[in-house]
Amino acid sequence: MRRHCREAATKEEKAAKLSECNAKFAGRRKPGGGYTYFDFMQNRTFDIAGPNPTPEEQKKIDEEYIAYLENQRRSNIAAAFAAKQQQVAAAAGAAGLA
Repeated sequence: MRRHCREAATKEEKAAKLSECNAKFAGRRKPGGGYTYFDFMQNRTFDIAGPNPTPEEQKKIDEEYIAYLENQRRSNIAAAFAAKQQQVAAAAGAAGLA
């Protein structure tokens, strides 16, 4: 936690200062040194050089997100196809019993 956040007198002040820090700095300090950035859209973390991603780091995070979305899209298509195949198989099985 940043020093000025720890120096707050009341809980309310501390919460306000912590919120201010969270808005200013996207990354969080790692215990062993360095920073980590959590991307909630991908539900994963990235190691970054400083408290905010550099333009190059942001580009990599964005590229990873594009790949993540493509994988999600493929998974959704595969699941829909499998469900359709099951429906067709069930219909064929029911038609054979009739």
